[in-house]
Amino acid sequence: MAIGFAGNQGASGDTWTERFEAIVERQFALYGALDALSQKQTELVDAGDAEGVLAILRQRQGIVEEIVDLAERARVYRDQLGSGAAGVAPGARERLTSRVGAIERLADEINARDERDRQSLAASRERIARELAEVGRGRRAVSAYGASGSGTAGARFQDREG
Repeated sequence: MAIGFAGNQGASGDTWTERFEAIVERQFALYGALDALSQKQTELVDAGDAEGVLAILRQRQGIVEEIVDLAERARVYRDQLGSGAAGVAPGARERLTSRVGAIERLADEINARDERDRQSLAASRERIARELAEVGRGRRAVSAYGASGSGTAGARFQDREG
């Protein structure tokens, strides 16, 4: 479908501005949902709840897929808005620019939180690996001690003098 400008009607009768505003508002709502899940994810990472984190990641996946789809649809509109598309009322331009900026800030916050979570998970993984290595060393030591004390060859030295 060709993209028109304000005053040009699309197939649904919406103007260019209305269609773009609808996409931007949906993106904002999705980023809000993603932000809430990201905050919950941080709580679960801090609590060490790996299964809970995986459940959150599954929920986030569907939201991210829709965001990607909307970003593709919005690209043409954003390019036209940035180039000073004729026919976009100044009030609508300000609203759209403000909302797009809010979306970008929210995305930055989510990305920063996710990076902190990633670092926290990596630190936990390293800590667990060190603990497992220590357990392995302890088992080998116990095993080696047990093997030397349970020899089946009999006594090595005997007191024959009595």
